[in-house]
Amino acid sequence: MRASRTVPAGLAVALAALTGCTPEGPTEQAPPLDEALTTYTNLYDDVLAALQETPDAHDLTWAESLATYPSVTEQEDGLCYLFVTSANGAGTIDDAKELLASLAAQVDPVLEEHGLEPMSEQQHSEHGGDIWVESVSANGWSVELGGGGQSSPEHQDAVVELSIDGPVATDTCTDATLEQALADAG
Repeated sequence: MRASRTVPAGLAVALAALTGCTPEGPTEQAPPLDEALTTYTNLYDDVLAALQETPDAHDLTWAESLATYPSVTEQEDGLCYLFVTSANGAGTIDDAKELLASLAAQVDPVLEEHGLEPMSEQQHSEHGGDIWVESVSANGWSVELGGGGQSSPEHQDAVVELSIDGPVATDTCTDATLEQALADAG
């Protein structure tokens, strides 16, 4: 579960039981950096393809994030996190909750093919505004669809973000280590 979000204690325990991730962190070993690059880049490609093929995707236009990916960052707890990449879907919708539920349903079969749990129930940030669904694996990897929108009398402009990230096993959590893993992957 993401440390940046506040989840009620009872819900955290229930989610931990479903996802294999505890409030203290993953229950399984993080994959090696090179293995994670391959595994989760393939997962990202498959999830994005499913989102782009969603018949009722509400005319979302998907584009890669402008941020630099992949990237690694050492977290406060000492874990090295790999951020594979992210994409944003933008469009005009009537109901953000309905859209997110529809997209999650489209992604669930892809997650199952990759050995992951289905997306969670919709979650909301403590102070409102953000809404997301996620699948968190026992090794701490997360596939998240997050949404938000700007309401107006005529429509709601939606932005949905797909992100995939998680801990990796590596001796050093640096850009140089990532660059070497990418070079080795060819």
